[in-house]
Amino acid sequence: MLYLFLTFVVLLLLVTGSRGFTLLFGLGINVISIIALLILIADGFNVLVTTGIIAMVILVVAIYMNVDNPNTASTAFKTSLIIMVVILLITIPLEYWASAQGMAVENQDELEGFSLAAGISYPQLAISIIVINSLGVISETSVAITSGLNEIV
Repeated sequence: MLYLFLTFVVLLLLVTGSRGFTLLFGLGINVISIIALLILIADGFNVLVTTGIIAMVILVVAIYMNVDNPNTASTAFKTSLIIMVVILLITIPLEYWASAQGMAVENQDELEGFSLAAGISYPQLAISIIVINSLGVISETSVAITSGLNEIV
């Protein structure tokens, strides 16, 4: 795994030059943010609030570290926050109506040795996963559209 990571770093620096250091720094911040999210959720913090805070950190890193024009970055960040809130407003009722409560009956054989009383709300965890997984699409789309509109205007 270390060889794979070192190969990735060397190739990234060869292809992108000094910009590769910025990309690696952003990648490191995002990895640390995801690990912090996992630790905070496991320690019993509110899943939705913690996800919202970490999602904003990931959006800041994804947008402000990769966009040179500050006007484009600011507009893209605001747009991304609005879209993230809309996704939350759509996902929370859908998750409630779906009544997904965690482990299915089919998984009982594999899970017999584990405690199913994890103390984590599976519907809230599903909402957290949906929001975190959608951040890449949200940020890249908002940056692309905002950059195009700034070129036109």
